[in-house]
Amino acid sequence: MDDQGNLYVILNRQMIFKLDWNSKLIWKLEGQFNHDLDIQPDGSIYTLENRERSVDFHGQKIHITDDEVVQVSASGTRSLQWSIFDVFKNYLPEEKFKGILAYEKENTAKPNKPKLRADFYIFDVLHTNGVQLLKEAVPDLGQKGDVLLSMTKINRIAILDPQSKKIRWEYGPGELDVLHQVTILKNGHLLVFDNGMSRGHSRVLEIDPRTKLVTWSYDPIGKDSFFAFNRGGAMRLLNGNTLVVSSTDGRALEVTQDGKIVWEYYRPLVKQPPNPNPKAPWIPRDALYRIRRIEPELVERLLKDD
Repeated sequence: MDDQGNLYVILNRQMIFKLDWNSKLIWKLEGQFNHDLDIQPDGSIYTLENRERSVDFHGQKIHITDDEVVQVSASGTRSLQWSIFDVFKNYLPEEKFKGILAYEKENTAKPNKPKLRADFYIFDVLHTNGVQLLKEAVPDLGQKGDVLLSMTKINRIAILDPQSKKIRWEYGPGELDVLHQVTILKNGHLLVFDNGMSRGHSRVLEIDPRTKLVTWSYDPIGKDSFFAFNRGGAMRLLNGNTLVVSSTDGRALEVTQDGKIVWEYYRPLVKQPPNPNPKAPWIPRDALYRIRRIEPELVERLLKDD
């Protein structure tokens, strides 16, 4: 939601649309949009879109799902679009492409094979889940207008110049274990939700980009630990506390700087349908994607102007 009360909605891999404060449709744009968007001062947005494409692998064509950064104008039209794969393809291990090639050869003989959710995850080589533009220059991080990306499949946060595609700063391999919702804080640090897929428990980290050291974390252990094997997020609040979303638990909580829980919420359980494909990731219906705190002053102003 922007400061005028307009709501931007991503209907996963189908469309993105904008509603005004009274839920009237302003514009909609069809496409494989997903995960995230960043609203700009001029009313445009930056978001992510999947695109199926073929790439060369040792003289053979294989199919992948590329991630693209898309700028959508204030009137709801595409005004810029570029490939993330083209920038980060050399970060992918050769085994990944070999696996896709073997999968395609195996399934060529099965033309009537139903398309399963697992197929998408095989071809989805980067799984970019976050995009944000730097609103101002940040020392040791990047310049105004640079693009911050978070890519789950290569466990990497990167900031790059959108014109030259030069990578200015990166972090993650060996430190992060599946990541979501990376944001730039007012002090120039980064806040990131680290899922901890191999650890079996999640944590939230604040990272100093200059030293690449963790300056704060919410990483409870034992009975107080939490684990979101997918999704997840964190937001630094104006009072200095942090809003944490453990998505697949259906849980949200606010924690203080010293790790004390101020309040927590569990989404009521919803009856689950059967998993159509046990090999594919399965997100429970009671999962939460993200939660954002809207300050009372903004709500009061919008209600007064309504």
